[in-house]
Amino acid sequence: TGRLMGDFIDHFHSRPLLYGGPEGSSITMVHPYPQVPGSKPLEDGGLYLGGSFEGAQEWVEEGEGSSLRFRFFLNRIVWGEGELPAELAPGQARAWLALRCSPDLVLSESDSMEEKPLWVKIAELAGGEMEALGRAHDLI
Repeated sequence: TGRLMGDFIDHFHSRPLLYGGPEGSSITMVHPYPQVPGSKPLEDGGLYLGGSFEGAQEWVEEGEGSSLRFRFFLNRIVWGEGELPAELAPGQARAWLALRCSPDLVLSESDSMEEKPLWVKIAELAGGEMEALGRAHDLI
């Protein structure tokens, strides 16, 4: 979004606020900390969704976690029943490609503005169809 968390709420002031999708008007976070009050596991991959911003900030300030291990998103994408599986189905004109990657990669920090976006790094590491589609559409 080009904005920082501090532009919207009084927590994690210098953390970037990423675009999560066209729906809603809320901010959520993804992180590796089950200790954040109110957070919920994302499958079994070691990442957690949401939780209390205040609780997360306190936890970080107490030295228990790193603010660099949080990703913040404005808005979201919402699928109706059966929509996401249909968009992921092989043989369809797919808008989404699903793959697993490590929490460390998902939460990695860019060192500079010139560094490749996260999705480009993931596509190149995944190779195969993921990388080929990115190149075919001049995205990589």
